[in-house]
Amino acid sequence: MGFDVGKVELHCEKNNKAHKTNDISVNRLIVRRGQSFLVTFELHGPSRPTTDLLELKVETGPQPSEALGTRSVFRLPEGCGKGSSWKVKVHQGSVFLAGSITLDITSPADAPVGEYRLSVKTSATASVGSSLGKLLLLLILVQRRLVHLPEEEERQECG
Repeated sequence: MGFDVGKVELHCEKNNKAHKTNDISVNRLIVRRGQSFLVTFELHGPSRPTTDLLELKVETGPQPSEALGTRSVFRLPEGCGKGSSWKVKVHQGSVFLAGSITLDITSPADAPVGEYRLSVKTSATASVGSSLGKLLLLLILVQRRLVHLPEEEERQECG
């Protein structure tokens, strides 16, 4: 028997500030690749909730594919999953208070950019997961230093 997912908190303002995307919006979750973000949700069920049953899934695009990196399934405890490069762990200090848990989720640094759907399955027998919401995954822009290479041979080595 699984648990029902109740209220979901994407912590848009806190996450977006940490990802330096709060100047874009604080009303939707906008995060950068390779940097963790927090999601909190309630679990309601007949017994005490446990993290042993949580399987998360992210998908983007019209035909999500694990081979193309546009679909990923990952689980608690951290590192469990079908070779997923997305990671999840229980946020430090988070406990099931009134059935609520906060997860720390990290996308791979090379994940495709786009709008992702995030869902969670709370039992091994569930065929579909409960939606936790959407997130927009952005590319991390790194400031490059321009270097002048006067010789054509040096430029070819770097190209």
